[in-house]
Amino acid sequence: MYRTVYCPDQSFMNEAITIAKEWGLPIQIGDSERTKEMDFKKTVVQVISVPTDRVFNGFPEIVKTNVLLKVTYINDYVECGNLKVKLTTEADNEQTDIDLDTAKMFDVSFYPLDTHRILIPLIVSSPAKYRLCVFNQNELVDYFIFVSMDPRMVL
Repeated sequence: MYRTVYCPDQSFMNEAITIAKEWGLPIQIGDSERTKEMDFKKTVVQVISVPTDRVFNGFPEIVKTNVLLKVTYINDYVECGNLKVKLTTEADNEQTDIDLDTAKMFDVSFYPLDTHRILIPLIVSSPAKYRLCVFNQNELVDYFIFVSMDPRMVL
């Protein structure tokens, strides 16, 4: 997330400049792509936190079977309290997409790191195409597709 001073329009600039100097923050005049859907009072000058990130960190270029991965998932748009993480695979690695409605899903344990970050320790035991899915209140919010390989086959 990043913080900025929200200024509804030019007529509020003196107040916005005072707050921006005090906090050392940039000023945003009016809505942007990221703030137009946010729920806050848009008629007053205020400091707002704007969500920016939604990423998976920690996936190597090649995922090896039977090796522990420590994946960090960051999503500034949702709090981790309602998240569920599931893993799915298809036997046919030639298939280009995984149908989430028919795929067999396996629950994956995770550990909250803070309000918007979780740590997902993950070991896959078979070479296959996988989709790591993150759900918020049973709605898919994000996923990462990866292929695992037998370490003996990786150069």
